[in-house]
Amino acid sequence: MKKRKRKAKGLLAKKLKRDYLRRELEYGRLTMTRCIQNWKDMLTIISNKYLAEELLSCWHLFERGIDYKDLQISLLMDWLGDELEHHGMAFSYHTRLIDHLIDFFQRTFKSIYDDLASKVNEMIFEWTNINNEMFFRCQENERYIETMIYQMLELTKSEEYEEEAKRFSLIDECRATSETLLNNLKAIMQNKVEKLYQNVLKFTKEYENKTQKKMKLYQLMLTQHKVQEKEIATNVDKIFTRKKLIQNLTEKFEKISEMKDKHVNDVTMERDKLNEYFLTLRLKLFNDKKNDVDKRCILVSHSNEAFDYLEAKARGGTKMIKCLSSCRKYETFQEKLCPYPKGTAQFEVKTSENFQKYDLFWYKIANVNDSS
Repeated sequence: MKKRKRKAKGLLAKKLKRDYLRRELEYGRLTMTRCIQNWKDMLTIISNKYLAEELLSCWHLFERGIDYKDLQISLLMDWLGDELEHHGMAFSYHTRLIDHLIDFFQRTFKSIYDDLASKVNEMIFEWTNINNEMFFRCQENERYIETMIYQMLELTKSEEYEEEAKRFSLIDECRATSETLLNNLKAIMQNKVEKLYQNVLKFTKEYENKTQKKMKLYQLMLTQHKVQEKEIATNVDKIFTRKKLIQNLTEKFEKISEMKDKHVNDVTMERDKLNEYFLTLRLKLFNDKKNDVDKRCILVSHSNEAFDYLEAKARGGTKMIKCLSSCRKYETFQEKLCPYPKGTAQFEVKTSENFQKYDLFWYKIANVNDSS
């Protein structure tokens, strides 16, 4: 009972584990696309290429940690255990059935043989008794006739010839009648004995036919039993081979489970490290975002000042252009042909460098807007 309870508990635990793993697999299959999309979105948000490559490698390592082959092997082992148990139960039931059939055949054969042997012995005993009785009767009749003959002979010696002749005639008649009676009795007994002998022969033939039929049935059952023994031997060999395979599979499963535990421990350590890296990266990203917001505020204030300065310069430039246009009217032909003085060229170079700095400034502002 305790073994059965333990076995039932083990089977229930295995079933619960299989159901849990199946639910986890279904949940993984259902949420795989969503998780992949979330990871893609996170990778697109993170602009650092090196960090994206690191996260992708960690993701691939995490995917390798979830190995579906271990689950399939465990399910296969459970199925093999159930099949082995069913096969053992069928084998034990088959052996019990064969033993029961052999015992039943022996008992029926013995009972039939005993019944027929007792009947034959009874018939033989009756026949011997009847034969002995008839033999004794015949002997008694012969003795009686001999005594009568002896008495008649004795009487003939003492009496007259006529009386002796009469008596001899009577004796002859009695003898004839006794002989006829004896012949009739012999014929009747011979007929009875012949009938009994024929009945015995018929019974023995029927008994032999029945025994031959039963022997044929026994031979058929014996051949079937031999075939079943061969099948049982082959099944036993198969069971031993499957037992060896199961032992090998259990050893492999234990090795794989040990490797899986090690692998899971490594993956958990990597996951913890990845979690730490992710938290540090998140803090760094929040800090960088905060710094970028502060810098953007500073840049906006500086850009407003620069716009004000440029608008003031533009207003002054419009006045200068008006003055230059008015002065241009009074320029001579030589002044129009002559190049710009050195002072103006240097001023243009300085202004172009300043404009390059402003271009870089506006490029940085555009990058910040894109990232936000």
